[in-house]
Amino acid sequence: MRILRILAVAMLAVTAGSPLCAQSPRATTAVTGAYRITFNLTVASSLPASSTLVCKAAITPILRSSDGSIQSLPLETVATQARISRGTAVCAVEIPFSWTLPDASTGADLSFEIDAVNPNGSAPALWRTSFQQGIPVAYPPSGGAASLTFNLVF
Repeated sequence: MRILRILAVAMLAVTAGSPLCAQSPRATTAVTGAYRITFNLTVASSLPASSTLVCKAAITPILRSSDGSIQSLPLETVATQARISRGTAVCAVEIPFSWTLPDASTGADLSFEIDAVNPNGSAPALWRTSFQQGIPVAYPPSGGAASLTFNLVF
């Protein structure tokens, strides 16, 4: 019986030092760059002349976990304003990012929202909103920028 105990302890010691049992750190990849997003808006609905458009955009890396599910973290956001002139408006935003990720091969998710707001602060504060989520975009070359243009009827 004593020999079995010694053998069991010896096997545990050998197994604990084995590279198969060691927790290896996951490799990470740095991704940096920017997304330059232009919204060309045609205003088809009737909005008060004083309307201001607020354009918001957000990106988040698409991360796949070991079980195949998708996670999205961290998040970068930006917003800007545009005035409507003769039924059109242009919003341009730039979202810089710098992330260290376990898997950079999947790209990012882009979401945006366009709001027509009352800049006077009186009610109603929000006249109209339009948004889209989960637009997959590839990463730009490292340190570079990717330009995206959306032509929207608002």
